Amino acid sequence: MAQSVILISDVPGLGQLGDNCKVKEGFARNYLIPQKLAMYATPDALRRFEKQKAKLLQEREKELSRSKSNADKISQVGLVFERQVGQGGRLFGSVTPLDIAGELSKQGASVQKKSILMNGAIRTVGDHMIRVRIHSQVIVDVPVKVVGREAKKTSEFAEHPESLVETPLQQADEDY
Repeated sequence: MAQSVILISDVPGLGQLGDNCKVKEGFARNYLIPQKLAMYATPDALRRFEKQKAKLLQEREKELSRSKSNADKISQVGLVFERQVGQGGRLFGSVTPLDIAGELSKQGASVQKKSILMNGAIRTVGDHMIRVRIHSQVIVDVPVKVVGREAKKTSEFAEHPESLVETPLQQADEDY
């Protein structure tokens, strides 16, 4: 059975602020209402929401303008990550949304990890474009460059057998 709710904020795939939507009861009860994304559409709630709607729309416009200015700042930023590269040009590590969010915050643009739209971590060297959702209506492409740094060769075998430390077996042979 469908439940009628009023959206308090934008919900991707469902609607915008102030929309009156019909959703399944479980979705409203278990997700929308506890997350404060919607409220039940009772006659009293509709009247209260109509009074607050103008104030909410003004706040929304301010937030949208801040998001657009933040988007301009982010789109001008080019991110460069340096990671160790092994044989064949493969990265030992990867560049994750958390790395990108951290680098953006160092550059003065605060972005949450969940706002970075990536299918997975970047595991190759080169230039990549990452999408960042700043607002429900503002999505920005950010250039990311991954530069390889040659990994130091550390082998478990020593190059010169003379430099090996004597093993316990060699010491035991000498004792006899």
